[in-house]
Order: sequence, then structure tokens, then C-alpha cells
Amino acid sequence: GALVGSASTILMRKYRDLGVFEMQAWIAMFSWPVLLVFSAGFEGAPWPLIAGADWRVWPAIVFTAFASNLVAHAGMYYLLKRYEASLTAPLSLLTPVITAGLSVSFLGDILSWRMFLGGLITLSGVLIISIRQSHLEEELLPEAEKSEGR
Repeated sequence: GALVGSASTILMRKYRDLGVFEMQAWIAMFSWPVLLVFSAGFEGAPWPLIAGADWRVWPAIVFTAFASNLVAHAGMYYLLKRYEASLTAPLSLLTPVITAGLSVSFLGDILSWRMFLGGLITLSGVLIISIRQSHLEEELLPEAEKSEGR
């Protein structure tokens, strides 16, 4: 997932004239056959699971399809087209931390030392990227702007 997400980030930056929904359509066109093969290979036939699914599963699937895939990914691609990846990367890096927090809050999961350590590592990565980005901006800022306080 991280590899495909990284590739789509690079492609979105490269093809600036490609719309966010067009990008999602291309990704979907190439990903569904791969997902179908791996799903069938690892999970077996899905039909008994689909037939026996609880009614609460379907709203979750609809939410995932529309809110996560259409809205969230389109928003991220929109940001990637307008801003450098180093500015948008912390948003995606915080996803596991936010997910763990929501899992503890709403599902009653227990915050283990492994979850805490993973969150700490993620936040450290965000901090490193932010510090690096601010240093790069300071180095690239012309002297005249520095003296004006910009």
C-alpha cells in the first residue's frame, strides 16, 4: 500500500494537468485486477462472506468507498498538485497515529507499548520532515527578504 501510495504521489506531481478524479480512475483501472487476483488467492471465494454479511457492513463499505477513496484521496491529490510533497507528507504520515487514537477512543482498543512506540516513530518522522523543510526554505530565501523579516 505504501509503495502504491508513493507511486501515485510521484505521478500526481509529475502530471499536473491530470485532474484528481482522472487520476483516481486510472489508479482504479490498473489496481482492481491485481486486487482481485490477490484477494481470490489469499481469501478464497468471497460469495459466502458477502451473502452472510451483517447489515452494518454495507454502510461501512459505502463510507470507505466514498469518504475515504473519493473525498480523501481527491483532497490529497489536489494538495499534491499545488504544494510540494514535503508539505503534504506529514498529513499522510499522521494517518496511523490518528487511526490508533480513534481505535482506542471508539472501539475500546488498548494502547500497547508497541502502538505507542509506532506513533512516536511516526511523529519523529513528521518532525524531521518539518525541520528539514524549514531549513531548506531558510536557505533558499533571498537575503533581501530575510532582512525585511519575511
